[in-house]
Amino acid sequence: MDSSSSEWRNDKLLKESLSDLIAKNYKRSEILSVMNRDFSDYPWSTRTLARRLQFFDLRYTVVTMDDGELVDLIAKELNGPWKNLGYRAMTAHLRLAFDVKVPRDTVMKIMHDLNPEGARFRQPLIDKNYRPRKYTYRYT
Repeated sequence: MDSSSSEWRNDKLLKESLSDLIAKNYKRSEILSVMNRDFSDYPWSTRTLARRLQFFDLRYTVVTMDDGELVDLIAKELNGPWKNLGYRAMTAHLRLAFDVKVPRDTVMKIMHDLNPEGARFRQPLIDKNYRPRKYTYRYT
């Protein structure tokens, strides 16, 4: 490899920008657009972005606290004004408000364990007996 292809490895501004976009929970396609705009001197593709995120050790989900602390934090949020949030919105809230990056399924399980009645309240309403009716034609 020539030296020009590895310049990005020492670019602190690139690492900070990627880290900031990951913290704001941008999608990879959105990050790719920003990188093409702001760092156009480096080549970008979806796979290149994935390799550079891996090189800088940047991840969307990083479990930084133990389960007990996470349960306490979610319980506190469920007792506050965010009691009606679903597990996806709660995951996003934890990410933005507390910089806690945990998988959605972990948040879903904890929310269900803490408040099973609320979990049933938040799940989508699906009528199990619903069956689409066939059209009836009337001739006059």
